[in-house]
Amino acid sequence: MKEKQKKNTQQDITTVLADVAGAVVGQFDMPSLLNRIINTTMKALNAEVCSIFLEDKEENPGILTCVAGSGFAERIVDKAKYKFGEGFTGTVAKVGREFNIKSREELESLRVDGEKVWKGKHDRKQWKSKESEFRNCIALPLKIKNQILGVIKVENKNRRSGDYFSNEDLIIFKTIANVIALTIENAKLHKKAEDQARKLSTVLADVASAIVGKFDMTALLSQIVNTTMETLHAEVCAIFLEDKEKEPGFITCVASSGFANKMEGIAKYEIGEGLTGSVAKFGEGYISKNRKEHENITFERKKVWKGKYDEKQWRSGKSEFQNGIGLPLKIKDQILGVIKAENKDPKYGDCFTDEDVNIFKTIANVIALTIENARLHQKAEEQSKKLSAVLGDVASSVVGKFDMTALMNQIINTTMETLHAEVCSIFLENREEKPGFLKCVAGSGFAKRIVEKAEYRFGEGFTGIVAKTGEEYNIKSRDELENLTVEGQKVWEGKYDRKQWESGESEFRNCIALPLKIKEQILGVIKAENKEKNYGELFTDEDLNIFRTIANVIALIIENARLHKQIEEQLKTIAAKAAHRINNQVTSYDGIELDLIGESRAKIPNKHNLLGLAKKLRETNKNIKNMIEDFRKYGKPIVLDKKINDINKVIQDEIWLAKPPGHIKIKDNLDKTIPKFKFDAGRFAESIKEMLRNALRVMQEQNTGDQITISTQSLSVESDSSGREMSAVSVIIEDNGPGFPPNFAVFSPYQTTDPKRTGLGLATVKETIEAHGGTIEYNPLNGRGTHFEIQIPMEGGDQ
Repeated sequence: MKEKQKKNTQQDITTVLADVAGAVVGQFDMPSLLNRIINTTMKALNAEVCSIFLEDKEENPGILTCVAGSGFAERIVDKAKYKFGEGFTGTVAKVGREFNIKSREELESLRVDGEKVWKGKHDRKQWKSKESEFRNCIALPLKIKNQILGVIKVENKNRRSGDYFSNEDLIIFKTIANVIALTIENAKLHKKAEDQARKLSTVLADVASAIVGKFDMTALLSQIVNTTMETLHAEVCAIFLEDKEKEPGFITCVASSGFANKMEGIAKYEIGEGLTGSVAKFGEGYISKNRKEHENITFERKKVWKGKYDEKQWRSGKSEFQNGIGLPLKIKDQILGVIKAENKDPKYGDCFTDEDVNIFKTIANVIALTIENARLHQKAEEQSKKLSAVLGDVASSVVGKFDMTALMNQIINTTMETLHAEVCSIFLENREEKPGFLKCVAGSGFAKRIVEKAEYRFGEGFTGIVAKTGEEYNIKSRDELENLTVEGQKVWEGKYDRKQWESGESEFRNCIALPLKIKEQILGVIKAENKEKNYGELFTDEDLNIFRTIANVIALIIENARLHKQIEEQLKTIAAKAAHRINNQVTSYDGIELDLIGESRAKIPNKHNLLGLAKKLRETNKNIKNMIEDFRKYGKPIVLDKKINDINKVIQDEIWLAKPPGHIKIKDNLDKTIPKFKFDAGRFAESIKEMLRNALRVMQEQNTGDQITISTQSLSVESDSSGREMSAVSVIIEDNGPGFPPNFAVFSPYQTTDPKRTGLGLATVKETIEAHGGTIEYNPLNGRGTHFEIQIPMEGGDQ
């Protein structure tokens, strides 16, 4: 029987715990959780009343408040309160043990330490009759690891289930109480974590809003310390940072608030000196709860506190330190500095808590990241300004300069000053006179000695390798240069050391070398050597970035200067040729003038001679007008008037209009399947006219050749843009005349075999065909004669 009863009790416990677990799982809203617990518990134990009293350690320590009640206990929720040890409920919490009270008399007579404990303090509030209706109860402390959280009670066993609570009820209640205590503690911890997370989010939001968009380091740091001080309720906050460029190995107070604001720019520690310097050296923080603890902090078993700036920091001239936290500011194990908060405001506590430390750690991480980002932004901004200044110097030094020698000298001097180099040189390839060779065209410093003397083949020596590989180099020592290998071969030769260096021996220490290139085409090499010792041991990555930008600008400037020179030479050539052509025609006027003077002196002017002179005058005027018209038209944008036309008919009309002399025949072989399509018939007709006229003129003048043939054919060609096939017309014009001289630039403007002409005819034909999206090619025939092929895409029409 007992075994059966025990088994039933175990089943009851299992069922009740399942109910409790199901009631509380996932619940972290405390009021909801507690109400769920008492309702489930009351039901499980067949009680009429259930209540939970908890201590709020933060807001009301030492006091138990009814936080949840069911049945008649609902009336006292948030009202009933007991001090620890007061009344029955307070006594359960104080003694920390269970009670199973079986009657009202037992309760009223209960003594602990010789004192009656029952008071009935809230009977009138709890019971509907305003008098106690208590019959029996079990009460248990809610505890975790001997820490009392509160008390849980069930009262008045339902009469249908028994006269009072049994030992089995007590066993079930104990188990429930343990689960409830654990659940309540978890809920408290979750709430605390949630509150802390909210607080942390708020803090981070405050820090973020304080610093967002700020890259002025002074304003940024000042905002950070003020926000941090407010967040942690500290009286003092300070940031110490290391300036690796100006003062490496030291951390200086760069921002402070509260009593520390006197230390800004004054307080300084060598890394490892004092407590602040030790935090920076070892990368570990500290928390001290009082002055004595602070003065006894050790790193590697040595006391580190010095109080170096106490007299300056504190208003009284003596240390007023009470407590503090100090943390390293680090990014990827790189220590940037230290942040400290001191003297917790007494209104918020006696010292900084673990929660404060966690918040401070998070703030420190955000601050370290922010400081690093601000530094990088500042560095990028400074580099950008420096680069802009450099490019401004380069631009102002070269603007308007197309004298290559002056340009090169100006460039290298500016570059040398910018990079604080002792030597700078430029090597360029002269493709026309000596392709495949680099020659030193400009040098400053010791490189002046090798200007116009030093020369390397592409791939020869270090300079030649830079040009050949098209790669940049930052050589940090003479040893590195002499041992540099490319494709398994050492590249350094020191070919011009004796000429370059004043001592006759290499004084090389370091260099950066870059190819000068435009669209992957290597123009030459620029080198800066020997960083001035006042500015560093070697060229930095920042120098390389600046040099790279300068090199790109220089390459562009050099190429533009070359193009300007080329255009200038072309213009001179064109002007000379045009002047020559016009002069040839104008000279005719001198002859006409002399003939006219001769005729005027004759007693009877010769009519035949005068008519001849008039004809000469007319031809000369016509030639000059034609030249002027050619000059005027050439180079203007061609605007086509494309309409559906028959290309074969246009060609046939021009053959008929050509009217060749009897001994020269023009034959046609036209593809009659070519459909009509869109093209500018007028401009195409002019092109055919020009080509026929040229051929006929030369054949007649040199009395060579007797046949011109024009043929057309439909083609399928690949489109450049889409890769798809499209229809085109091929027009081939051949003659058996004398042809052009060898290497004659057929389509170049002002190129002509006839001094009376401008040489713009075929250049204009080429422009017209290309405006149609077509091509024209010239191929000399074996022996003699010419062969031109025109291809024009067929647009629109019936193809």
